[in-house]
Amino acid sequence: MMLKSFKSLCSTVAIALAISVNPSLVFAEIEPPSETKTALINELRALTFRDENATQMLELMLKQIQDQATGMGNMGNEFFGEEMDPETLATIQESVTRITDRIYTLMQERIDFVALQREIDFTLYNEYFTEAELQDLIAFYKTPTGQKTAAIFPEMTERSTALFSEQLTPAMVDISQQVMLEEFASAFEMLDDPEALNTEELEDVEVAN
Repeated sequence: MMLKSFKSLCSTVAIALAISVNPSLVFAEIEPPSETKTALINELRALTFRDENATQMLELMLKQIQDQATGMGNMGNEFFGEEMDPETLATIQESVTRITDRIYTLMQERIDFVALQREIDFTLYNEYFTEAELQDLIAFYKTPTGQKTAAIFPEMTERSTALFSEQLTPAMVDISQQVMLEEFASAFEMLDDPEALNTEELEDVEVAN
């Protein structure tokens, strides 16, 4: 069970990273910004420390992946109602740390995250904001409050994600337990009703044919 969950996690991570580093999977082609708009976007990016924050966001993303994977042991204890073998848990945590460290190293070597963030910023700001609106944003980020907002954005993102996960995880465990119990109950009811079981088997045969 744990091995299947671990493989599933790795697949999810791979898909998420593939999407996150390939803007063509996320954004449709739009007209490039005008020269004036390009200058405004560059000014706004400088005021909001976008280049400096690009690597921080990568580190945050990988840290969240590692934290979630490491927490699989505790989730297993809560879900199955028994303590997981400490040796197995230690092995999983060690593997997760090694994998995420390796991913981080290779991503730094192969991907220019500053250039990627710049491309994404130009796509989004050009698509969602007019020149006048960009000027309004620039005026705000030139204020002390705006500069504080830009400086603490990565920290706020990390805190928000952590708090969201903290509140969501118990509910997800309860929901998962309820669904599994419902599935088990349904399976037992089918075993107690041979006619229902035969119907299901006949349907499977028909589908196969």
